Order: sequence, then C-alpha cells, then structure tokens
Amino acid sequence: ERVLLARLEDAKFFWDQDRKIPLAKRAAGLAKIIFQEKLGSYKDKALRLKTIANYICEKIDEPKLSKDIVTAAELCKADLLTEMVKEFPSLQGVVGGLYARAEGYPETVAQAIYEHYKPVGLDESLPGTLGGAILSLADKLDSVVGVIGLGILPSGSSDPFGIRRNANGICRIILEKKIVLSFPHLLKKVISAFGGVLMRPAPEIIEDCRNLFNQRLRYIFEDQGYRYDIVNAALGAGIDNIYFASLRLKALESLRQSPSFIPYILMAKRINNIIRQAAPFKITPELFEEREEKELYSIFSIIEENVQPLIEAGEFARAQSMIMRLHGPLVSFFDRVLVMADDKKVRRNRLALLQAISRLLLRVSDYSQVIVEGERGV
Repeated sequence: ERVLLARLEDAKFFWDQDRKIPLAKRAAGLAKIIFQEKLGSYKDKALRLKTIANYICEKIDEPKLSKDIVTAAELCKADLLTEMVKEFPSLQGVVGGLYARAEGYPETVAQAIYEHYKPVGLDESLPGTLGGAILSLADKLDSVVGVIGLGILPSGSSDPFGIRRNANGICRIILEKKIVLSFPHLLKKVISAFGGVLMRPAPEIIEDCRNLFNQRLRYIFEDQGYRYDIVNAALGAGIDNIYFASLRLKALESLRQSPSFIPYILMAKRINNIIRQAAPFKITPELFEEREEKELYSIFSIIEENVQPLIEAGEFARAQSMIMRLHGPLVSFFDRVLVMADDKKVRRNRLALLQAISRLLLRVSDYSQVIVEGERGV
C-alpha cells in the first residue's frame, strides 16, 4: 500500500506539473524529438498524420469528423514531452487523451488521442471510436510506409520497427470497423505525405506493402479457422479493398457448404486451363456461329451487367450466386462447341468469351486456388 500510494502521489504531482503547459504549446517542441533519422521529427510525423487522417475521413464520407481528427493528429504525440509519460511510458496516448479532455477539447479529439496507439498487439483491444480508429490507421500507415520507403523490411524474426505488428493493427481495424476504401490510393496518399523523403520509388513501396498486408491478412484469416486454399482464393482476387477481401472470403466459405461448390470450382478451373496460354483477345459477337456460344454470350452479358453493381457494393455472395447461372450454358458450350477451332478468328473469339468470363470470376475470387481433391462427391 505504501509503494502504491507513493506512485500515485508521483502521478498526481506529474499531472499538476504537466497541466501548466497546454498540449498545443507542447506540440511545438516535437520538432526536437526524432521519429526516425531519415523520416524526420515527431513534428513532421504529426503534419503527415493530419494529411492522412483528413484523407481517410474524406474517403469514408465522414467530413464532420475531419476537423476534430485533424486537431487530434496535431496533438496526439505531444504527451511524449510530458513528465507523466517520461515516468510512465506505457501511458503515452492515454495521458494525451486525458489532458486533452481536461483542457476542454471535444470528446472526439480526446478519445482519438487516447485510443490512437490501439491495438498494440494482435489480441489487444481496438479503438472504440471511429475517430480513434482513423487516427490509429493514419499513425500506423505512416510508420509502415515510411520504414518500407527506406528499404527496411521485416525478415524472419527481425522486425525492429514493428512493421508486422502495425500491419496487423491496420488490418484488424479495417476488418472489424468495416472501413471501405481503396488501399492502393491510400498508400499513394501516405507516400505523397512524405514529400521527397522516401528513398524508393512509389511503385516498389506499394508492391512491398501489398505483399506485407497480403501475408498479414492470410495470417489473420487462417487464425480465424478458414482453410488455407479458400484464403488464397479470396486474396487471389486482390486486396485493393482490404474489407472486401473478408467479404469475398465469407462468400466463398458459404459456397463451400453448398452442393454447387465443386461443379462451380471445376467450371472455373476448366476455363482457366483453356485460356492459360492464350494472348488477350476481344469479343466480336458477329463471329459467333453455334447456338450454344451465342446463348452463352447472351446470358453472360446479362449476368455481367447485373453483377457489376453487386461487386462494387461488396455483395459477393449474391454476385457469386448469379454467376453460378453460367454453369448450365457453359456445360452446353463445352459439350457442343470446339473452342480451339481451325478458323483463327473463330478460335480467338471463343477464347475471348472465356477470357471475359474468367475476368468476371476473378473479381469475386481466384477459384483456381481452391483444392477440390478429397472433397465429398469427387
């Protein structure tokens, strides 16, 4: 009790002393604290966080949050200069949020600062507010892109800058908060916020970030109990939208429980096998000769038109169900039509039709990654 009381008295003393200097005034001193030698000071980082956080607010259609989150971004690292955090380093962020509340800042600002380090680990709690989630995303993305932009990548058990941990946190926030935005565009915005500081070209940084986040998502999904080939199929369609990757996974998992699963997967695999070595061709409807190929093209055109808005809205289960209607026409097509016809124009036109179907399938999942051997009914 004596030890605890002494620590609490220390904390009370630090609280009283720290409150004499407002957070906004402390924030000016962040220019003297180095974030990373080549990436500048914490003042530089705070300026980037304002840009990134504002961009996220804009893209997720939360303009009312923007002003408060930009304020929080400006102040969120100021508590690094407080006596409280110097004495109790684990309280960084938490202390800043409490001081912001005590200084009369809006609750949105205080909570965003309080929560912006969350989650610290894979199983740690997430920010409870959307503002905290946005600021946490901005902070972690800034760290990940900055370090990768210098050519520092985690390898084996070595990850001195916590890149994997930050990437895990980003994925968890996006997935659990159901945040819908373009990941490549977000990365480009973060890269641009650094100005000319980063040492590597933007395309290389984006590619390494894609690989990193692909690995982290695979780890998270497999840890949730999804089969590895189902995960590969969902991620094979790309992670241009991280939240949509989880929706693809759930849609494919629901299909796996259906009797249509194996016929659907085998249909997709057959198409991929036929077009694998073919150059890309363009469909010319006038070149279709057989009734079956005309019917397939007609049905595909209708389905494609109706599926596009479903895919854009992330309704992959409905899109998948609609695409399954191609199975019957495709069976008739393969039974009655010779794809590799002697006439070059006819052959290329039939390949073009299958390529178009394959592209539509790939927008839902990369079904070629799914393993059907050993499934019941095979």
